[in-house]
Amino acid sequence: QNDSQLFCLLWAFRLLRLTMGFVVRALDWLFFVFFLVHIPITILIDTQAVFKDFHPKFLVDFTKAWAVDNGDPFMAADVAPTWFQTTIYAELFFQVPFFLLAVPAFFSQSAGYNWMRTPCVMYSAQAITAILPILAELALVDYSEREFGPKTSEQRLGVLAVYVPFLIVPILLLWRTLSGKSMWQKKVKCT
Repeated sequence: QNDSQLFCLLWAFRLLRLTMGFVVRALDWLFFVFFLVHIPITILIDTQAVFKDFHPKFLVDFTKAWAVDNGDPFMAADVAPTWFQTTIYAELFFQVPFFLLAVPAFFSQSAGYNWMRTPCVMYSAQAITAILPILAELALVDYSEREFGPKTSEQRLGVLAVYVPFLIVPILLLWRTLSGKSMWQKKVKCT
C-alpha cells in the first residue's frame, strides 16, 4: 500500500515538473514575441505622445483615429499629460534597450544569458510601476465631461484590455525570473 502511494506521489511530482517545464518554456516564447513586437509599437506608436512631429502624418492620423474611436485619452490628446509623457520617455530610453537585449536572450534560451535576471527584474518593476497609474486613471476617472476618453462601459473595457497586458506580462516575467536558480539551464549533449 505504502509503495503504491509513494509511486503515485513520485509520478505526480514528475508530472508537475514536466508541466512546469512546459509552462516556463511557453512563457519564454511569450516573452520573446512580446518584446519583439513591443519594439516597433514603442517606436512607431507610443512615442507619438511625445514626438508627434517625427512620425509620418498617416501614422499619427491612424493612431489618433483609433484612440478617439476606442476611448484612449492619452493617445487621442493633442498633448498628452506630462506624467504620461514621462512614462513614454522611460519606455523609450529604458525599456527599448532592454527589449533589444531580451529578444535574443529569450529566443536562444541559453545559459549564457543567465545574467538577464537582474535586467528582467528591473524591467518588471519599472513597467509595473508605470502602468498602474495608467490603469487606475482609465478605470476610475469619469470621462463623460472630457473631450477624450472612454464614454461607454464597452470603450472603458476595450481600452483597459489594450493596456492590461502591459501589467500582466511584467508580473509573469517577474515570477519567471525569481522562480528558479537560473533563467536557463546549460544544455547537456548526449553522446
